[in-house]
Amino acid sequence: MAKDCPNCRVVYEDYAQFCTKCGYRFATNPKANVRSKNKFGLVVLGLVGVAIVINLLLSVFGNNTGTVGDLNNTRTPTQFADIGETFAMKKPTVCGDTKEGFDEIVKWLALNDNQEAGRAMLKYGGSFINAGDKVKVLDTGFTVVKVRILKSDHECWTVREATER
Repeated sequence: MAKDCPNCRVVYEDYAQFCTKCGYRFATNPKANVRSKNKFGLVVLGLVGVAIVINLLLSVFGNNTGTVGDLNNTRTPTQFADIGETFAMKKPTVCGDTKEGFDEIVKWLALNDNQEAGRAMLKYGGSFINAGDKVKVLDTGFTVVKVRILKSDHECWTVREATER
């Protein structure tokens, strides 16, 4: 009966003790020569999974710990305006009357299609909030916030980053 080397696949007689091509030493128990090919793949898959989870957690919660050795790190977590708070916008932004409408406007802006973004703004009651406009926070979501533009009394949804303190 013949057996093959698990490293280089050279075929040897059953009584061979090592591979003359790569030096692999055959086990005295023939069943021990069968290697699990899945172990290496599972280890790699596990490491990739851990890396993805760490990256996801850092993107969601932010990495405010600085880098290794950075003992003088002074970064603070981003703070957003709370419900009921009134403040002046720091940057200009767009908004939509509904969350879905705002998402549609942002989609077309992200695709750099200003014509479709303009149509979406008309369809979904979109408007611009200028830097310096006073707004009041009415509601918050994970990535969006509902504000009232005080000079026009218009209520709309915009990006949460627009309410950064």
